[in-house]
Amino acid sequence: MTSGGEPQNYDGDAAPAEWTPVDAETVSRSLQLLVETAAEQGRDWKLIDALLVTLTAFIADRGADVLAPCDPKDPRRRLRPEYRARIDAVVDSLSDDEAACFLGIGTRQVRRRAHERALYHFAVGKRRRYPAWQFDERLGVVPGLREVAQAIPIEWPGEQAQRFMTTLEAALELHGELITPRTWLIVGLDPVRIAELVGEEAKTDG
Repeated sequence: MTSGGEPQNYDGDAAPAEWTPVDAETVSRSLQLLVETAAEQGRDWKLIDALLVTLTAFIADRGADVLAPCDPKDPRRRLRPEYRARIDAVVDSLSDDEAACFLGIGTRQVRRRAHERALYHFAVGKRRRYPAWQFDERLGVVPGLREVAQAIPIEWPGEQAQRFMTTLEAALELHGELITPRTWLIVGLDPVRIAELVGEEAKTDG
């Protein structure tokens, strides 16, 4: 690493003078904690795979810059907000196997619904992730999902769709209270309104 914390490229077998060996035991414990936490929460191995693929992409793209500057009040360096949002979107999503189990259908049916854009998904590497916001314990999937899923731009990253669907929306009210697009759908209101709002946000992105 350079004195400013930026990754330093070098050729050959010789490491830079200030290079410090990584504590393999610490890395091993971190990976073990990740695996154990996923297992304790009933998540499958594909979540671990998705997180590692996501982190690898971060590092390949930005190196150490994925970490926010040090906070004097907290010595631990944390992911920058934009990268944390992607991690949150991955964690708050299901694999194809998990979605199939939740819906009580086969994995092939899940993939077919995704192909028809009747289920919303985003890609992590070569695998699909299905955000939890579109599922409901009582209903299976939120009503009107097909209309909304087909309105969401393909180029939106998973975290953008998650933010949109789970954030209070000024244009949506129920009994005088602002609600999220997800809640709007769950209570059975018109999904076309949500599709319109998606379109409006997509235009502002352009």
